[in-house]
Amino acid sequence: MKTQAAVCVFVLTLAGGIAWAQDEEAARRAQAQDAARLAEAITPLKIDVTISRIEATSRKTISRLAYTLMVNANEDDWSTLNMGAQVPVRMTMTPSVDGKPVQGLVEAGPVQYRQVGTSINARASTLDAGRFSLEVRIEDTSVYEGGQGEPRNPVFRTFTATNQLVLRDGQSIQFTAAADRVSGEVVQAEVTLTVLK
Repeated sequence: MKTQAAVCVFVLTLAGGIAWAQDEEAARRAQAQDAARLAEAITPLKIDVTISRIEATSRKTISRLAYTLMVNANEDDWSTLNMGAQVPVRMTMTPSVDGKPVQGLVEAGPVQYRQVGTSINARASTLDAGRFSLEVRIEDTSVYEGGQGEPRNPVFRTFTATNQLVLRDGQSIQFTAAADRVSGEVVQAEVTLTVLK
């Protein structure tokens, strides 16, 4: 009787160990399949963004700035690029006498800093037939050199665009063009998507 009980305990222990090993192996296989699916789903992309300023009447290109971001398609996170500088701007004040402003007299006030430069955010997801849905946000702020303001009172201009594009590998598209009210220049943004092998 004791021998039979020992054999039963041994068989149950062995069966439990085999079942545990099978569960472990199944969990490892499922984890490997999930990792393989994730590796297939995440596709590395190179996103080239070019921002051009074109003189309205002559159509001459005044500036052409190129930026590159790496984006992993099907990741929720945004890829971000920020390039810029802080520009000092001296504030001015009109003095007053007995609570009344003195006309024609201006005093220098404190210096404040204004951010200028370019900020680009992008993210992508895969579609069918080798296409990608690409969301791009651009903000470009600069000092207007041709402004009539005094050097201590510069004129700032900002160009902002957000768009969702459908692109294939190697495809370029001009996704926006707008006239600058201050200068009359045309601002264009072009995007190229390249799948990294």
